[in-house]
Amino acid sequence: MSLPRMSLLAGLGVLGIAALAAAQDSAFVRVDLPLPVENAALGVAPDGKSLVGWTRAGDNTWAIRWTELGGTEALGELPGGDVFAEARATTKDGELIVGVTSTDLGLQAFMWTPKYGMEVVTDAHMPTFCSAAHGVSQDGRVIVGQAYNCGCGVEGRAFRWSLETGFDFLVGNPQDGGGLFLPERALGVSADGSVIVGAAKSARGTEAFYWTERYGAVGLGDLPGGMFYSVANAVSADGSTVVGVSWTENGPEAFRYNIYEDAGMTSLGDLPDGVHSSRALAVCADGSVIVGVASGWEGDEAFVWDRVNGMRPLKESLEGPYDADLEGWRLVEATGVCNQGRVVVGWGINPMGHRDLWMARLPVQKQPKLNQQGVRISPKR
Repeated sequence: MSLPRMSLLAGLGVLGIAALAAAQDSAFVRVDLPLPVENAALGVAPDGKSLVGWTRAGDNTWAIRWTELGGTEALGELPGGDVFAEARATTKDGELIVGVTSTDLGLQAFMWTPKYGMEVVTDAHMPTFCSAAHGVSQDGRVIVGQAYNCGCGVEGRAFRWSLETGFDFLVGNPQDGGGLFLPERALGVSADGSVIVGAAKSARGTEAFYWTERYGAVGLGDLPGGMFYSVANAVSADGSTVVGVSWTENGPEAFRYNIYEDAGMTSLGDLPDGVHSSRALAVCADGSVIVGVASGWEGDEAFVWDRVNGMRPLKESLEGPYDADLEGWRLVEATGVCNQGRVVVGWGINPMGHRDLWMARLPVQKQPKLNQQGVRISPKR
């Protein structure tokens, strides 16, 4: 396995030049890799100039970052364990990346910088704990994620690591007079690190929460109908808008929750022509644009949502006003959004049938192409 592994890692260092040219001129960019491997983008820097994720060849998975200037590079690995790492979030400048990697002690949360490479986040005094980092503040001073006992792998605890205070578990604030409320997974964090969101074990079931230093972890409830279930996957950079998934009588449904409004949890709906299912995975800085995955006529399909247009397929949004050439592509999940909704990243199935990562850049809207009769020419499907 060593020769293919070294060949792939060497190839990763010289990628991205063709993709850079495309990024400057096109609404849709496929980030090319040297082998027919599986890839996924899981996060994007706020300026849209870099993305992070993973690439897989055979049994090996590497954490990667892609930048316009440097192309795609692997982030390395820690000693011991399998060859496995996923990069899940990055800072404002793309110079600090967090995620999860395999070590001789099990899965561990990592932070990566160009200067120091990959380092374990978890407290050194907790050798029996495994962990995963899911989010990082824009300045890199706060990292959030989940830790659990490596021996049994159950009942995780949401954690917050900060440059000032180190590693701490989040504390719940039981609602409605008390009861169980244990934050289990921290999945997102605001730009300044003051608001953290995720999922908790409550007296009612799995419940989405937001955390602040003043109030602790506060449950958000769930959408009406169906079993009690909600998970908060992300929070806007300004800390105002929480997005995720909740269960309804029709099935799983994407939601938004503004912590400064009294509207509570509101549904984002679903795409037509598929099984009723949607999940919000990311939200832009001010909460105005939300992306994720929903069930469409082809199966799982990346969506984009805003107050004016509601939920719609991302592919349709790109092919229409931006004339992006997406023939043969199926955009499966939109996992990151930034620059006020102008840059979206995710993964899909490319025309060759492989899982691939992509970046959608939405430039100034072009005028539609018209035929001689003045009728708009629709893109090929």
